[in-house]
Amino acid sequence: MMVVVKDLIFTYNKKTVFNFPDVQLMAKEPLLVLGESGTGKTTFLHLLAGLLRPQSGDIIIGTTHLTSLGNRKMDKFRGTNIGIIFQKPHFISALTLKDNLLLAQYLANVKQNPENIKATLQRLNMLHKINSRISELSQGEQQRAAIARAVLNTPKLILADEPTSSIDDRNCASVVGLLKEQADFAEANLIIVTHDHRLKEAFMNQLLL
Repeated sequence: MMVVVKDLIFTYNKKTVFNFPDVQLMAKEPLLVLGESGTGKTTFLHLLAGLLRPQSGDIIIGTTHLTSLGNRKMDKFRGTNIGIIFQKPHFISALTLKDNLLLAQYLANVKQNPENIKATLQRLNMLHKINSRISELSQGEQQRAAIARAVLNTPKLILADEPTSSIDDRNCASVVGLLKEQADFAEANLIIVTHDHRLKEAFMNQLLL
């Protein structure tokens, strides 16, 4: 679905005001958002996810104006339409990977579907870890698990916050490839916010904050 950002302003306090550029993405069109620390990258992503409310402006995903949704409707819309990969995974380390993904479906008000979980993990070469506790997974495996959770419900918008910030060049290319593959599979828009300039070669459509 289309993603439109128009006249978006967010204020943390009187000294920190972000005026974000307008964006218009066609369905399935990816975007790389580049910027150094303090330029508002994560704030921009959280606004797109409906986790923050702008001071003014509009965010339209498909035909839905996010700024017009109440909290409950926003939570429901996010659960069925938006997948988020945060800088830190935020899993429950004592639970298995499967149980974490079942919990993610439950919290998103989506019917729990073990077969969908298995299929998603299979695409990410993580099915053999389905019964492993998160604490037993390597950093790279936790990152794949985070991607699995984000794409589990076949969202139409996938948001990734600094997905390659702490990995080497080979794994950087692998993670970007996985994100693109999963976005293609879901026919979703993929928006990555990062300060990692290694990603510039992988995306034609770029925005500098």
